[in-house]
Amino acid sequence: MNEQTMLDLRNRFLRYVQVDTQSEEASPTAPSTAIQLDLQHVLQQELAEMGAQEILLTDYGCLFATIPSTVEQDVPTVALLAHVDTTAAFSGFGVKPLLHEKYDGAPIVLPDDP
Repeated sequence: MNEQTMLDLRNRFLRYVQVDTQSEEASPTAPSTAIQLDLQHVLQQELAEMGAQEILLTDYGCLFATIPSTVEQDVPTVALLAHVDTTAAFSGFGVKPLLHEKYDGAPIVLPDDP
């Protein structure tokens, strides 16, 4: 993987972790909060920009897309699954991600720790 691709992936991940996708345990709906769709809309747009096809975001917050094969031979299909909701204890609200590019295994002290 080249350096630009790594930088793009890193920046994309840092954007994702800052999106508040907090769920509501007592909610009878799916998704349990409207803000859970915020990240899904970002992902939907990025999938379109990357050339994905058959992109569908359901009312339940399920995002489907097809990424066309890049090879001629018949190969197995791969599914990628993830959830985007977070708990109240660890929502994306106010997240200030820190990147430790050359992490050495030492304890990490966070800036907002008392």
